[in-house]
Amino acid sequence: MSEAPRDPPGPAVSLLRWALPDDVVGSSILGDLYEEYDEIAPHAGVRADAWFWRSALVLTVRYALVGARTHLTRSDSLGGVVMESWTTLSADVRFGIRMLAKTPLLSLVAILTIGLGVALTTHTFSSVHGAILRGVPVPDNDRLVYVGQNNLELGFTEMEMSLHDFEDLREQQTSFDGLAAFYQGTTNVAGEEGPPERFAGTYVSSNFFDEIDVRPALGRSFRVDEEGPDSDRVIVIGHHVWQNRFAGDPGIVGQSIRVNGVSTEIIGVMPEGFRFPFLEDAWLPYRMDAGALERGAG
Repeated sequence: MSEAPRDPPGPAVSLLRWALPDDVVGSSILGDLYEEYDEIAPHAGVRADAWFWRSALVLTVRYALVGARTHLTRSDSLGGVVMESWTTLSADVRFGIRMLAKTPLLSLVAILTIGLGVALTTHTFSSVHGAILRGVPVPDNDRLVYVGQNNLELGFTEMEMSLHDFEDLREQQTSFDGLAAFYQGTTNVAGEEGPPERFAGTYVSSNFFDEIDVRPALGRSFRVDEEGPDSDRVIVIGHHVWQNRFAGDPGIVGQSIRVNGVSTEIIGVMPEGFRFPFLEDAWLPYRMDAGALERGAG
């Protein structure tokens, strides 16, 4: 008879939830910690608990006691020279968790934007399409454009875009039919039974599926009121996650699961084969409010 899977120490998890930012950064850090714990717990036993506690204390000191939370609310961490892609941040945080010799990189996730329409040709922004985007499983993919930001003074091109810049561009631009934002994160999904399982996830603006003209096969996509920091936790899952993790349950919409340790309602299931933009298995609203962030000069 196999031994029941261990859970991370509850007080350490509570400490992390207090210390980490309540957004995709904190959620993904927690997800990585859960994944590492699940890997080492079966053979490490109580040593896995000690490892989790040490990780929790290191992250608490870094984020709560050294002012990281203040830095994580400033938009100058999103723009200009210090802007990093979420992929880089996620890799750095994962390395820090595993090695415990360094603390995770302090940086907010950057926003990647996509749009439908003609390319924007001003000196401020750049667009990329063609072979990279023509093969994606969305209607009219030849009109799909990736929009990045340039800093000509520093020689940086195709940089990811800050949340403020994305909101400004979405309101002021006239070259696109619409703009949506996405960035990658970590999703550890657990149902009522069994250990959590990690899936590739993307955090998106509420209009993401509308802009690429793809609808869930079951349920619905996101509403505008679900992308704010205080909104209800909801998720849209991929078809193969629905089939493999939840046995194709036709009543899955409306059920609650745990995503990165937080109760989250499944509101939709995407069509079979849809995994845009980066072979994703799950999509969540980005739950960030540009109005609550201090606008930087960058």
